[in-house]
Formats: sequence, C-alpha cells, structure tokens
Amino acid sequence: MSLLFKSWVILLALLVSILVLSAESQAKDGISGWKIHMETAIGGRYDIIASEKALRIDSKSFKYSLVACAPKWNLAIWRDDTKEICHCSSAQYLYQRRNAVNTTSSCTLDKIVNKHAIAIPRFGLKGIQYVYAGERRGHDLFISDKNTETVKNYFINCADINLPRPVVQLIGGTSTLPDLPGLPYQMSEILESGTRCWQVLTHTLARQTAISPKVFQPPTGYKDIGAFKHTFLFKSVSSMMDDTIDSVGIGESTGKKKER
Repeated sequence: MSLLFKSWVILLALLVSILVLSAESQAKDGISGWKIHMETAIGGRYDIIASEKALRIDSKSFKYSLVACAPKWNLAIWRDDTKEICHCSSAQYLYQRRNAVNTTSSCTLDKIVNKHAIAIPRFGLKGIQYVYAGERRGHDLFISDKNTETVKNYFINCADINLPRPVVQLIGGTSTLPDLPGLPYQMSEILESGTRCWQVLTHTLARQTAISPKVFQPPTGYKDIGAFKHTFLFKSVSSMMDDTIDSVGIGESTGKKKER
C-alpha cells in the first residue's frame, strides 16, 4: 500500500507540473490586456480587445471590425458581410469619425465646467469625471425618446488604465467622445427635468491575461478597396434602406406594373 500510495503521489505531482507548465506557456504566448463591452447611443454595441501593442474593435450594430497595432497604429477595417477591407492611419480615422455629418453624436461637448476624482469599484479602478456645460440637443440613433430637451450638464467618466494613448484615442474616437486623459467608459446627461439619460455605457471592463495574437490579425482573401471612407462603416444600414425602398417601390412609376 505504501508503494502504491507513493506512486499515486508521484503521478499526481507530475500531472500538476504539466498543468502549471502548460498554463505558463499559454500566458507567455498570449498577450495581456483588457476586454471591453461598450454601448453608445449613436453607434450601438462594441466588443473591444485592447493591449499595450494592439487594439481590436468589433461593431455589433454596424457589422464592421478594425485592428490597429503598434508602433504606427495604422488601421485595417473590414466587413465580413461584403468580404471587403480598407486601410488608413489612426489620424485619418479619427478625423473622419469626428467630422462625419449626421453620424456622430448630436451632443456639443465644448466647455468643461468641472472635474473631480472618482472611484470605480465595479471595475476596481480609479478615474476622473468631467462635467460639461449643457445645451438644447437633438436625439441620437439608438435613443428612443423623440422629444428634445434642454440638457443641464453632460458627464464623462474616464478610467485610469494602462493602455497607450493611441488605443484610448481610437476607442474614444469610435464612440465619438472627446480626447481626454484616461479611457472614456461612460457618458450621461442630466435633462432640465432632472432625468438622467445615458450616451455611453460600459458593461464589461476586465483584465485579460492570455489574449491570442491571432485576435489582432485582419482576415485574408478579402477584396482590398483601398483608402478608408467613413461610409464604409455603415454599409449594412445603406443596404437595409435600399431594400426598404425597393420593397415599397419608391421612385417607381405608378402606372407600371411591377414584374414578379
């Protein structure tokens, strides 16, 4: 019994060693970073994987993906539905995102009136809340309230997070938020009526210890359409609108019978 027991102990020790070495190998091969699930009033839902050397953003609402990698942070942006891919620098992407007509938030974030330190217990982080002057604003794509109201103040919460500035800027630019220190993870507004409404919500902001490098690789075999244009991000919406127009016969002569 003693010999059998010792054999089992040795076997168990070997199994534990193998598991530990395997875990260490995976951690070594993988990349540490952050997993972020974000939702915005103008852009819908985003799944984000971010590290010190790379970034990936998947738009769940508009069906596009992008990756950018250090040191230049140039972007590859693609659509799985059309099998197309395009490219641009981070500066070109941010410029088009922040200057696109009728596709960015209707909020005018011009004047910071206050800021203070905050704790973020649900994410285990600290940060800064920036308070902006209000305005009379319109409504955004993913906000159902049709009535415009006067906004007393806007609030943007930024988390102190160990990510490079280009990564933070690309995430902020995608959610059409100002370029601020820290990661902008939440934005809300207080209406004149006292109601608080959301503009940006982050549901998940979690550390990841073993992100596969393959996550940051763009697909191969897609049609390269060259330089990025902002309308590429919204092709799925354009297709939906075209289908709707076709289905109701907008633009057709009323005297011509449609063939089936």
